[in-house]
Amino acid sequence: MESARRPERRSLNSRSLIASTLLGRHPATLSGKLLVALGELFGIAPGTMRVALTRMVQNGELTNDDGVYTLAGPLAERQQRQDASRPRSPADRSGSGAWDGWWEQWVVGSDARSADQRAGLRRAANVLKLAELRDGVWLRPANLPADRLPEAAEVMADQADSLRSQPADPVIMAQSLWDLDGWHRLADELIADIEADDIAGIPESFGLAAEVVRHLLYDPALPAELLPTTWPGEALRTAYNNHEKRLLAALNEFYRTHLV
Repeated sequence: MESARRPERRSLNSRSLIASTLLGRHPATLSGKLLVALGELFGIAPGTMRVALTRMVQNGELTNDDGVYTLAGPLAERQQRQDASRPRSPADRSGSGAWDGWWEQWVVGSDARSADQRAGLRRAANVLKLAELRDGVWLRPANLPADRLPEAAEVMADQADSLRSQPADPVIMAQSLWDLDGWHRLADELIADIEADDIAGIPESFGLAAEVVRHLLYDPALPAELLPTTWPGEALRTAYNNHEKRLLAALNEFYRTHLV
């Protein structure tokens, strides 16, 4: 079980700024001119931003259509996961609004696997919000859509057998697999930070938004039956949605002034 610890709110480098900016846009597209201007607001030189854009295109993270950049490859997949971490209601999160008590479980076979295969399975398990009970055994409550993130599910299916189980005490099982108290504490801190943020400085508000998005990605998305009654997941999403609207308004005003 990985403890939820608050990371340092570090300054974004050129690649991180480009990725974070486009990850927050729908569609995930922006001109190079505006991305370079945004970089200057964050203290990043235009040349550094242009080099980062070129390298991200070469790495398959962006496409470039006559100076307009769009998320691609792994960053486009990350946006899908990011969007999935921000459902508007418990029903959206579970897919049905109800949980029947079953858990999905994946058991890795005994066949030899390469280091790349093992690493790929771990990545797939993490994005599917599975937790590792012991080596080669991954599970979670079956409250999420079975067809979520099909590419990650395909990686799991290639190396592990899919089963269903019912732990004797699912509440204790959930507490042992996820650091619910740690996630709760950090979410409360982030809600307080959002409420205190007046969007006076775009870089500072941008950094806070990026931190919230990262934290939401680590929400295990458990059914309500397994969560504390004070679980702040929906409160954090609501606070972030309101903060995002204000931040996007400030960013759009910044873009408007730099279109001339």
